[in-house]
Amino acid sequence: MPPTELDLELLPEVLDALNTYGRDASFYSKPTGYTASGGSATPGTLLGTTKISPPATDVRFMDADLMLEGDVGVVLAASGLAFTPEAGQFLVFTSQTWGVVAVKRYDSGELTCAWALHLRRSGS
Repeated sequence: MPPTELDLELLPEVLDALNTYGRDASFYSKPTGYTASGGSATPGTLLGTTKISPPATDVRFMDADLMLEGDVGVVLAASGLAFTPEAGQFLVFTSQTWGVVAVKRYDSGELTCAWALHLRRSGS
């Protein structure tokens, strides 16, 4: 379906706000292996780098039933994103690795304008 007027207005605004105020984050696919001796997962393939909102503990962006202490939520623009975020992926920002626990899609009409991710620090 063609984009709606709301899509045409909201998508560029979300992208502009995240490009202005966001942080760089690198997204990786689900782990490709696990090292039992080190207790760590082998990172998957780099999916892409994009801007994310500063992390927050706002429960509107997370599933309150899944929350643990230290979990955060971030938002990223869907516009221009080369992959679809999903649970089990990892992202790295501010030199820390975070696992994607859950994903919410926000539509602006016919198109997806943003993704909200519930994150947990890797190893937590």
